[in-house]
Amino acid sequence: MNRLAVVPVGAETQGPREADALDSRLRGNDVTSVRNAYKARKAELLESLKADGSSTRTIKGLLQALAHAADDALKALWQRAGLPAGIALVAVGGFGRGELFPHSDVHVLLLMSDGVSSGHGPLPKQRVEDFIGSCWDAGLGIGSRVRPLGECGGPG
Repeated sequence: MNRLAVVPVGAETQGPREADALDSRLRGNDVTSVRNAYKARKAELLESLKADGSSTRTIKGLLQALAHAADDALKALWQRAGLPAGIALVAVGGFGRGELFPHSDVHVLLLMSDGVSSGHGPLPKQRVEDFIGSCWDAGLGIGSRVRPLGECGGPG
């Protein structure tokens, strides 16, 4: 099943899925809390793999759980970023499909409506740069693209 996570600014970011251990550790939403929570959750998941063995079902569940942990961390960082309306965060690649390998980058697209761009004044550009920097500071190996909507509508 493909998963495309779009999180517009100001939208409710907690999905219907059950809260996990990482959620409770993210309440502060500061970068240090996010980094510590993400690092701890990732370590727990990798440790569980060692304990449970490496069956196909176990590996698939681990990849999905790692994607959920990264998703939760990104949501916390997104909420604190204060980006203007008209910008959405889109999960792409394996992360967008809901699977994240332990040492893979977390690939995201910051999609901007045509009226907003990262070069549209210092505030949006600086906030986008700060958001991407906070992702790195939080331990998410982020692979990011920033694109206006008009550049994403053509055939691939």
